[in-house]
Amino acid sequence: MLNRELAEYAAARDIESLVAQRAEAPGFWEAAPRWSPEAVREAVRAGAVVWTDKAIVVLPQPRSALAGQFDGVVTLAETAADLAAVTGLSIAGARVQTAATAVQLAEIGAVEGVPLAPPATAAGSDMEPSGTGGHAEADRESNPSSQPTLPDEIQWTHPDTGEVVRSVTAIGPDGNRIVTDHFPDGRRIVTTEVVIESGSAEDAMRIAGALTGDRTPAELVPPDSCLGSKLRNADDVELVSICGSDGRLRSVRCHDEGVAAALRRRAGDSEASQGRGPIEVFVTSPLEGRGPLRIYDGYGLRRGRPRTEEEAVRVVDEILGERTTAQRPVDPTAPVAVPCMLVVGTDQALLVPERALRNGRTTSVLRAAGWEPSAARAEIHPDGTVSRPGALTSPAHFRHDQVTLVLPGASELSQGDLVLSLLAAEAATPVERAVVLSRLADFTGNARVAEFDDLWPVLLGGR
Repeated sequence: MLNRELAEYAAARDIESLVAQRAEAPGFWEAAPRWSPEAVREAVRAGAVVWTDKAIVVLPQPRSALAGQFDGVVTLAETAADLAAVTGLSIAGARVQTAATAVQLAEIGAVEGVPLAPPATAAGSDMEPSGTGGHAEADRESNPSSQPTLPDEIQWTHPDTGEVVRSVTAIGPDGNRIVTDHFPDGRRIVTTEVVIESGSAEDAMRIAGALTGDRTPAELVPPDSCLGSKLRNADDVELVSICGSDGRLRSVRCHDEGVAAALRRRAGDSEASQGRGPIEVFVTSPLEGRGPLRIYDGYGLRRGRPRTEEEAVRVVDEILGERTTAQRPVDPTAPVAVPCMLVVGTDQALLVPERALRNGRTTSVLRAAGWEPSAARAEIHPDGTVSRPGALTSPAHFRHDQVTLVLPGASELSQGDLVLSLLAAEAATPVERAVVLSRLADFTGNARVAEFDDLWPVLLGGR
C-alpha cells in the first residue's frame, strides 16, 4: 500500500543524518547497489520519481543521476569518486550525496545489496529507566492511569489548503471515540469511531461482505446512529442495481422515485433484473416536506449538492464510475484517477484538490459564480485528456484537453512534487505502477499550473 508518511519522512530527513545513522554498516562503501525488480522509476524535469510497494519518493538532481549508476557493478565508493570528479565536489561532499541516495532508496526497497546500520537511537533509550527496576511495563498495566492517552486537543495544518485545523477528541457515552475538526471558517467535520460486533449470523454476514467487497462500509453503519439516520438503509427502500463495464453489479439505495426512474432509463440494458451488488450510493429525500436531495457514497461521505433530478443522476453516475475505475486493473488503456475534482466553466477546465471542494460552502460559491465542480475524482486518459468518471454515460463525450492544475504553493513545486500530488491509485504490481507514473509524468510535463490563491478571485469572478 502506498505510504505517503514514509515518503514524506524520507524526503525531509537531513542528508548528514542519513549518512551518520545508516551508512556506517560494515561493507557499505564496497557495496554495488542494483535496482530491485519491484521498483519503478520515471524521469521528470530536474529529477526522478521512484515508487515501490513501500513508498514513493522524488529524487532531485544530482541524486537522480547518481541512482542511474546503480547497476550492481559499480561500488558506492567508485560512484562517489566519479561524482567528485565530474562536479568538483570534495570527496566528503560527494560521499554525503552518494550515501544519502543509496540509503534513501534502500530504505524503501528500491535498490538491493546495500547494507544498512540500524537507525540511531537516543542515548540511553535502550536502557531501563532509572528507578523502575525493569518493571515499567508491569507498572503501567497495574496502574491504568499511568498509560498514555490521546490528546484532548491538537492543532494541525491541512496539507491541501494550508488551513490551521483544531481537532478535539472526546469519548462518547458508548465508549467510542469522537473527533471534531474545527476549521477557521466555522466548518466542522465530526468523525465517529463505530465498533461493529458480529453478535448474530446476519451481522457476521454483513461484516464478511464488507471485507470481501460484496458490501460497502456504509452498509454496516447502525441505523440508529447519526450517520445511519441519514443513510436510511432500509430494505423496503428501492434498490437500483446496475452492471458496470467491468461486469460487476453496483447498487443504489434510492428514496426518490423520480431519480430511481431516471437511473433506470439511463442504465437501459445495464440494469440488473435480479441480484444486487454493494450499495455504492444512497440517495435520500427529506423526511418531511420538500427539500434538496442528499447523496452519500459507500463510505458515508456526502457527495455533490444536486438541485434537480438531472443533477442527482449525474452525481450517482460519477460515483459509480469512480468505483468502476478504482476496482478495475490498471493498464495502458484505462483511465487513471487523481485526487482532484474537475471544475468546468464555459471556456476552461480546472483540476482542484478534492479536499478543497468537499466543503459544501465552497461548492455553492463556485456554482453561483458559474462553475460546475464534479462530484467524484477526475480521470486522466491515455491521450492526456481529463474527464469526470461515468458508469451510465461515456466520459469520452466530456473530455477536456486543456486543463489547468490548481494547487497551493504550485510555483514552488517541482514536476516530481506535482506527480505526487496527483497520485491516488493503489497499484499492486510494478507494471501497474509504471502505467500510473508514466501517465502522471506525461500529464504534469504538459499541464498548465496555477496557484490556488491566485486563481481564487478568477473563480469567484465567474467562468
